[in-house]
Amino acid sequence: MSTGDFKPLPIKKVTIADEVVNQVKQMIINGHLKPGSRLPSEHELAEMFSVGRTSIREALKALDALGLLEKTQQGTYLRESVDFPLKELYLKLIIRKHTIDQLYEARMLLEGMIAQLAAERATDEDIVSMKKYLDRMYTEDLEQYIQADISFHVAIAEAANNYVVFEIYQVIWELLTESQTEIVRLDGLIDRSREQHKAIFEAIRNHDCRESRRLMDEHVNYLVDRRQHMIDSSEKH
Repeated sequence: MSTGDFKPLPIKKVTIADEVVNQVKQMIINGHLKPGSRLPSEHELAEMFSVGRTSIREALKALDALGLLEKTQQGTYLRESVDFPLKELYLKLIIRKHTIDQLYEARMLLEGMIAQLAAERATDEDIVSMKKYLDRMYTEDLEQYIQADISFHVAIAEAANNYVVFEIYQVIWELLTESQTEIVRLDGLIDRSREQHKAIFEAIRNHDCRESRRLMDEHVNYLVDRRQHMIDSSEKH
């Protein structure tokens, strides 16, 4: 191997506070820290990690910014659930300037499989939830339609019964929400989208995995094509 092929990435400087944050995350992952559990005091944490209290304060601020902590008069607790799903991923995507095209590519990768899993695993309760949001799409109020559309897709993701995929999917939808208002204004899109959503719902309700995936892929590709057409038209003018 020539030296020209050897291109290591720069080594990031890791502070003591960063290391404390990483260790706390690992304790959460391996179950040593349970949701709802009370954290030791700053003084106790400093002794446990053998670091100064300043580093502990910085680490706690970072963990709080990620939505992992809840402070009360009784002390600091690990939240039962994070304020926002995969908040750290959300922040990283914002910082790194994701594009709408990248988000739609992620939808194309995920949604077909999600629909397939939902068709396989959906409970009666899941079906009722999807139907509720499908019915709400039949409105003339644009904002209500967008919210119903989002909720319908999220309900399908929840029915897929894969927590990791569900959390990632919610992040994608949160980042896409602003672009939805622009695309749903396209002529005929809402009517066509309603038809597609209804067909997807029926396939999932019938537990037809292959058809659910096909219809969802068709739906997302339709949205991507319409959005690209919108962009091409605007560039011509």
